Amino acid sequence: MTINPPFKYRAFGLNIQSDFEIDEMMPASFEKEEVRITMAEAPKAINNPVKEGVRFQLTANEFLLNVDNVARYYVSDGNAIRIEKSNGSTHQEVRLFLLGVVFGALLHQRGMVPFHASALKGPGGKGFMICGRSGIGKSTITAYLVKQGYSLLSDDISVVQAEEGRVRVYPSYPFLKLWKDVMDHVDFTAEDGTRLREPLEKYGYRLDETFYSYALYLNNVFILSVYNREEYKTEELRGIEKFEALKNQTFRFQFVTEKNRSGHFNLVNQLAQSARVYRITRPQSPIDTERLHQIILNVLKGWSVL
Repeated sequence: MTINPPFKYRAFGLNIQSDFEIDEMMPASFEKEEVRITMAEAPKAINNPVKEGVRFQLTANEFLLNVDNVARYYVSDGNAIRIEKSNGSTHQEVRLFLLGVVFGALLHQRGMVPFHASALKGPGGKGFMICGRSGIGKSTITAYLVKQGYSLLSDDISVVQAEEGRVRVYPSYPFLKLWKDVMDHVDFTAEDGTRLREPLEKYGYRLDETFYSYALYLNNVFILSVYNREEYKTEELRGIEKFEALKNQTFRFQFVTEKNRSGHFNLVNQLAQSARVYRITRPQSPIDTERLHQIILNVLKGWSVL
């Protein structure tokens, strides 16, 4: 029996060791891991969960997710992930949930703050995030900006940490996910990507050449929303509205427990104090990537957003 050596990766500011290959992540070299991922039996339930959903249970130090016909995932103490793969599921499907909700739970356990956001490096090396609910257009505008020469730090989940009174965003992995119906707006094709899960028309793209693998200070945060009007509206948020808007962009806020609630709010407050936050409200459809790019670029360069 051949035993593969452990696979080592760097993502979300963490050294990650896995006993199976994670194609989406960047290989790394280190002596000691901070997170260990194993294929092993996972518990069927957690004792005395403090929160429960349709497919998950959690306490301050444990998280259990059961995805029918894919896998059961168990996360503990912010440093270990056990995956019990279902018969017939693909490694692609297993990784899809691992890199999303499962890592989101692990980051919360560690007291880190993940945002439902893409992160990029723009002109002048400025770091910024694009936030918003699923389907709002984050990945579409992110893909467009990458094609315009911006560097990708993360897609969908962006982790931030405070350092010397400012907040930095950490790279995740060089991978972008796009629905097929948005490809008309960006220069990507289904043939160039990897289908993430049948029967979903969603594809993944490896972007090594445009990936930026270092943490950046966050200068700006853009929050996307929609309304039933034809014009684009941009407003800079201030005060308590700014704090609440950022807090609401937390990835899986329901995973925040009493143990890490105070630290979570403190970091969101630090981000509110150190970065400028803009809400961009766009028409329901179609998305105008050129218009969004111009708004973002004007802010990054300190010009008028009009």
